[in-house]
Amino acid sequence: MKRVLGPIIVLLIGACGGGGYGGSSGSDSDDGYQSGGTGATQDASDTPEPTELAGKVIDGYISGATVCLDLNNNLTCDADEPSAESGEGGAYTFTYEGTIPAGTQILADVPVGAVDEDLGPVQKPYNMLAPSENPDVVTPLTTLVSQEILSSGSTLTPSEAELAVKSSLGFSDDVSLLDSDFIESEDTNLQTVATVVAEAFATAKETLANDEAAAGLTAAEIAKAAVTAVKENVGTLVANGGALVSADEVGTSIGTVISGQVQNIVASTKAGDGTVVNLVEELKNGDFIILSEGDDVALDENDNGVWDKTIELQDYYDSLLMEFFFFPELVEDTFQDRLNDSDLNLAMLVEQEGALPAWIRVFQEEDLDYTLVGDEWVAESAIEGAGQKVSGNCVEFLWGAEAPDQSYCFVRKDLSGKTIGDVVPDICDDGEIPGCDPDAVLPEGAYVYDATFTVSANDNGGSYTLYSPDSYPGYVDAGGDQSVAGFIEEHTDFKVSYVGDECNVAFRVKSYTEASATGVMEWVDATRDDGCGGAFSFDNATGKVETTKFDIETFGDTEILKVKTPLVYQANNTGDTTPYLIFSAASDADGVVGVFYGDFVPSGTRISLPFTGDTEFGVFASRVFVDFALESTGLPAFPYDTFLE
Repeated sequence: MKRVLGPIIVLLIGACGGGGYGGSSGSDSDDGYQSGGTGATQDASDTPEPTELAGKVIDGYISGATVCLDLNNNLTCDADEPSAESGEGGAYTFTYEGTIPAGTQILADVPVGAVDEDLGPVQKPYNMLAPSENPDVVTPLTTLVSQEILSSGSTLTPSEAELAVKSSLGFSDDVSLLDSDFIESEDTNLQTVATVVAEAFATAKETLANDEAAAGLTAAEIAKAAVTAVKENVGTLVANGGALVSADEVGTSIGTVISGQVQNIVASTKAGDGTVVNLVEELKNGDFIILSEGDDVALDENDNGVWDKTIELQDYYDSLLMEFFFFPELVEDTFQDRLNDSDLNLAMLVEQEGALPAWIRVFQEEDLDYTLVGDEWVAESAIEGAGQKVSGNCVEFLWGAEAPDQSYCFVRKDLSGKTIGDVVPDICDDGEIPGCDPDAVLPEGAYVYDATFTVSANDNGGSYTLYSPDSYPGYVDAGGDQSVAGFIEEHTDFKVSYVGDECNVAFRVKSYTEASATGVMEWVDATRDDGCGGAFSFDNATGKVETTKFDIETFGDTEILKVKTPLVYQANNTGDTTPYLIFSAASDADGVVGVFYGDFVPSGTRISLPFTGDTEFGVFASRVFVDFALESTGLPAFPYDTFLE
């Protein structure tokens, strides 16, 4: 199971509780706006005053862009939408004769031939957005805010979305993204960031337009997918309020990431937009499921026709892992203690010697991951006062009084009537599954979910997690110095270790300065046919060696090496949006100390976990969707009744 789903799985089965973004629908105003999302209606007896929308289109000031009110959120200026062309200084003006629904965005379509007053004629087309409530500037930075609103199902207000983007990318509180004319104010830092992000939008659009895997997307869908993809990967471009790369380097950085995600981007785009729904009924009826691929571990290692019971049951994930949530007594907005086995059923699909595959119950280990509480690593199942509550479309969590508040909010996508091969591209394994039809139409009630994970403010500056210290020996050899210092010494020059699915990224320490507690790590693509069991050498690596800086964070006696997630990791582990990787020493359940790895998510960060049709990283879905997918691939139906009993 991949780490991208680790937090929600751990939280829903181990400990959870309140906090984070619950979302709001905006509010009515007296300036021509109406709350209620894009489906809002106008009272026929109340004729609103015309609303004038005016502002500037900016990377540099851009003339020749088509600017419109994108009422149907398709990132296209349609003929029936009010529009204007930007002129000198990027200026635009148009009027809308009606009430503007809350959550509506202004769209700037920047074509080849438009003129950027700083950079010259535009060479690659791209699109930018701004909330209609904030029309003064349409920039790459307002685009990030608008996309945050759209990905929430328009539950966030512009100010809430701006705060989320600023927190995620490390902008200070006094920086404005929604109304900053950074050209006029001569803010060179924002100018640089904006140029990098604009180049990323153009690169993503060009990459998708030229990739055969995206050939089935319309021009409008490509425009929309490009903006979404950049927003979900912008952490590779911007951090600590500044650009990580130059505009000239964007093609390599974001182009590499997008190229590795095209199939997932296409599936997500074809799944369409989502709507906000209340989760209570789904959870009460057992209609909320996580379906994910397991690890390929042989049950019969010596081929004698008998399961090798020396392998822990947790290691038997052979085909699919299914988490089936059932909370019949759930009450909205009510804090509940930690969940127990009666609330959750985990099953895995295993191959049986001489028989059909079968679903068997998984007995979940208590100590899945460790979280930093105060200045100590604590097994998540051991955190006192843990619980959860469901509020609207969000599950809110509390990990004890001193631990971080977190939340997961969901937007539901209705796939009814769509062909399953469009939204789950690998469903038939390129024709290898007999009888599987990628053109089969999904039935009514086939729902999937996009999720957004948020970490709220806490004394540690975010959420620190170590992955399952009980399940592997750690990164320092037995008998070595089991500390961050020992990890650094052992990995300097001579030792190579790995992270990622099937050990697909190799790393080592290039240098370390003890006085400043900072250093540099090297990373390279280590993908090989035999995965973690295969030989690998940096000297024989075919890919470019990537370098990133790291620092040592200290909490009491706990030291944590923290490093920005390298691009090669993000490219090789599609869907894993971990912003930082960490390494730290901790004791496992037997008291044995080792150095393990995990992740760090800064406070205020909102991480998107969109539906991509890829079960390798998990799919949030309804029973109807799961049942149809199982039937389509010839897999046995899930025995809900047996598990509920």
